[in-house]
Amino acid sequence: LLFLLRRAGRIGPDDTLINASPNDQRLAHEIVGLLDSLPLALDQAGVYIDETQCGLDGYVDLFETRQDYLLQHRGKWVKDHPNSVAVTLSVAFKRVQEVNPAAADLLRLCAFLDPDSIPEKMIVESESVLPNSLKTLAKDPIKLNEASRDLLNYSLIRRNPDHTFTLHRLVQLALKNEMDAKTQQRWATRAVQVVSYIYPDSDYTNLQLCLHYLPHAQYCA
Repeated sequence: LLFLLRRAGRIGPDDTLINASPNDQRLAHEIVGLLDSLPLALDQAGVYIDETQCGLDGYVDLFETRQDYLLQHRGKWVKDHPNSVAVTLSVAFKRVQEVNPAAADLLRLCAFLDPDSIPEKMIVESESVLPNSLKTLAKDPIKLNEASRDLLNYSLIRRNPDHTFTLHRLVQLALKNEMDAKTQQRWATRAVQVVSYIYPDSDYTNLQLCLHYLPHAQYCA
């Protein structure tokens, strides 16, 4: 919150939250949530707000309809890291595609699932409905580890101790924006097929498993 408010010029560089109005604090909190706390995105948002004087509320309104533009707009006077979020992530996507196409496909599938907790088991156990590039990951834990490593190297995914993946929401959004409509439809369909295949019969004996996969079923719906 402090980083965004200072970068947007709403408070001074040494001010604390108490120097921001309650309304600015509320709007800043909303923007931090929209950008999922990604530092480069917060910096980019602050620069945009400061340069255009659109206000925190104006940025929130724009983000609802023009996310793609805002993620690409870095600002004219930024020298330390001139590339936008969209460009930075696009370069990372291309590098992963070059070094490990299967890892890139894993990321594409994850872009159409709930990003907060994607069970590795969901990938492994749905081998029969996966495209060929992902079947190799489902069959071989070494290949899955290698794909995870290459995505981790570019900070595109997080692998958690409970054997789940977490995908940053802006990574998810930027990746979808990289796809044309047909590619989006193809990967969305694959995500639905995976969730449909793995989701258990809805009876009381499977309640915990149903709850485990429910966020992905809701996301697909």
